[in-house]
Amino acid sequence: MLDIKYLRQNIELVHRKMDERGQKIDFDRFLSLDAKRRDILQAVETLRNERNSVSKQVGELKKKKEDA
Repeated sequence: MLDIKYLRQNIELVHRKMDERGQKIDFDRFLSLDAKRRDILQAVETLRNERNSVSKQVGELKKKKEDA
């Protein structure tokens, strides 16, 4: 199995080698799905940061004994 980073960086080489082996792979679909995956991961990271920020604010309010 190939590392996804290697595949991204060497897509033409991998495409050529797979053709030589008689393997037909839809590399355009792979690249499209990979881009979507990276977008989703970035959105998840943004949401995690927001959650952590809100959790920190709640913790500070609780320390001050204010409504959270």
